[in-house]
Amino acid sequence: MFDGYDLTREREFVVRLARVDDDAENDSRVQELLKAPLDWNWIVVTATRHKVVQLLWHNMTRKSLIGAALGTGGLPELWTVHLDQMYAAGRERNKLWLANAADVSQRLSDVGLRVVALKGGALIGDVYAADNRFLNDIDFLAKRADADKVKERMFEIGYRYGSYNYATGQIDGIDRRVERAWLFNNHVMPNFYRLSGSPWVPYYKIQIGFDFFDPFEEFGISGEAVVDDAVPKPDGSPLLVPTKIDTLINLCCHIYREGVSLVYEDYNVNWQLGKFCDVLGFLLKYDAEISMPDFLRKVAAEGIQDPVYYGLHYTNEVFRHPVLDRWLAATAPENLAYLDELRDGERRFTATEPFQERLFSLRRVRAEPRAGWNRQFRRNEW
Repeated sequence: MFDGYDLTREREFVVRLARVDDDAENDSRVQELLKAPLDWNWIVVTATRHKVVQLLWHNMTRKSLIGAALGTGGLPELWTVHLDQMYAAGRERNKLWLANAADVSQRLSDVGLRVVALKGGALIGDVYAADNRFLNDIDFLAKRADADKVKERMFEIGYRYGSYNYATGQIDGIDRRVERAWLFNNHVMPNFYRLSGSPWVPYYKIQIGFDFFDPFEEFGISGEAVVDDAVPKPDGSPLLVPTKIDTLINLCCHIYREGVSLVYEDYNVNWQLGKFCDVLGFLLKYDAEISMPDFLRKVAAEGIQDPVYYGLHYTNEVFRHPVLDRWLAATAPENLAYLDELRDGERRFTATEPFQERLFSLRRVRAEPRAGWNRQFRRNEW
């Protein structure tokens, strides 16, 4: 992993446990890392920031690593308690999130509206177990022609546009200015929220979009065909999920959109190990079942070679797993200069730090935002 880069032991430990598979060489190296004390203050904060703390503890538990961590690895008892409780809470949260996703999907279906679960809602119960992937919201894809009906139905079942206010425990609405900006600039509707009444999940947040990209971006994949081609989720739930080809494309494009975004860079949230684990885990399970010719035809037809390769490239930068090799070779564009770009609308910048440093950075939020969107709207408005 990270060829030519000198990883700290803590960074290596987190990366090696941020994956869903079992690999003898990988597991042996993790055991070696636990033979001397690690900086668990950094590990826990970083794993949480990268949305892999549940996966890390899940793997430590099932691979019988906790004893070594407590013994020679320097894991403090206090962090052990917190990690175990965060893991248990994550499991209960995911059950509620997924049950609510199935309920929302059914209620939309009852009035003839078809929606498709993306990312975590599609992968948990398939690539992931119910307790080892973090969920912060549920993403659905719908047809743009259904937008008004979707909004009407979501409001009927108790949702509203807004954001959750942790200070008051209530949902704050958004004003008309923000709603119009959302609808004009984004591929998703404003976030839908409703209070849950549960101590595990104080609110449910639903994002419903119509494309894999925002309107001003040079790329785009309409949700129409993705929704029409969707299939039942393999775990037997009532949710629909994209085809395997569309799922892989969506996961890669998601990495691209956030990776190049100056909006996200202002808040230092461009990169999350969980998103790279999504791609690797999906290919580890379905590599042999995805037709490469069909995949390449769709990528070419949609003109999305750059974002797809971007997602695969940076997943490979993290994991260096052989399952990625043929996908990288098949999708590599001639010009790779864009891999270091940051974008803000039509403005282009070049990242000044290596990917590895940006990935693991714990720097604070930028006091003076650079992205135009962030200069117009506060973080709690989007």
